[in-house]
Amino acid sequence: MSRHIQIAFYILFLISAAQAQKSGAGEAFALAEDTLSLIGKEILQAEAFEVKQSNNEILLEALQLILSDERSMDYPFKRIENISFQLSDDKKIRIATWMLPLEDGSFRYHGFVQIRASKKAGYQLIALSDRSDEITKPTTKVLKPENWYGAIYYAIITVKNRKDIHYTLLAYDANSPSVQKKIIDYLSVNAKNEISFGAPVFHSDKKVLHRVFFQYAKDVSMSLRYDKKQNRIVFDHLVPQKPALEGLYEFYGPDFSYDAYVWDKGKWRFQADVDARNESLNEGNKTKKPQRKELFKPN
Repeated sequence: MSRHIQIAFYILFLISAAQAQKSGAGEAFALAEDTLSLIGKEILQAEAFEVKQSNNEILLEALQLILSDERSMDYPFKRIENISFQLSDDKKIRIATWMLPLEDGSFRYHGFVQIRASKKAGYQLIALSDRSDEITKPTTKVLKPENWYGAIYYAIITVKNRKDIHYTLLAYDANSPSVQKKIIDYLSVNAKNEISFGAPVFHSDKKVLHRVFFQYAKDVSMSLRYDKKQNRIVFDHLVPQKPALEGLYEFYGPDFSYDAYVWDKGKWRFQADVDARNESLNEGNKTKKPQRKELFKPN
């Protein structure tokens, strides 16, 4: 970003702060959003990595400043195309995440978690630090904000179990030039509004996981979504193109059948071969239950 645009941003923010006092926070956030949107586009579209990185640093500082105001939780920031803002159903949690493309074709993720003030704890804005390249065995770890497995969150599943509220996260990780990932994670919030990621709530016959990873080829798509009616997370079953390619995830893709994690008494329990005929996951194949196939078809 050129120097004059940087200066314009800071001037704009000062104007926004003044506007907040006179006209309400909404107008102030709207003014800031226009400039944040330009910065976000530069992070993804600039040719030189130095420009991407510089814009990313400005975005980090700007969002830290803006999101420190609890009133920002009620402003959607829909015009900032490269940032995913996800609000929980109970309106208590909002997560903002975005990616910085790196020179080697991989990605670094950034984010903030906003938590509304409660009777026991004040408003919190928590910065997330991506350490995914340093985390060993991430399926079995509870992670703190400073040791976060970075990704773009695109859904927060809010489930109430007795008096407890459970937050499950669906995420995307562009990962590398040949392999992409989707992730199911779990967010815990204590009485002090402190957070952690991951918990032993994903159960199958063989193991218990703190988070679930799906790895597959870059040129195919995979569906991972929440079915609210049946309280389950439904996803494509992934297989290699050939049995000999097992474990080489750049050759993995859907076989047109579906599995799920079903919510049951505070746990997500794995269920294979679910019938997804009534969902858009299986649009065009509603006459019979989908069967597993050996090969997948790229887009």
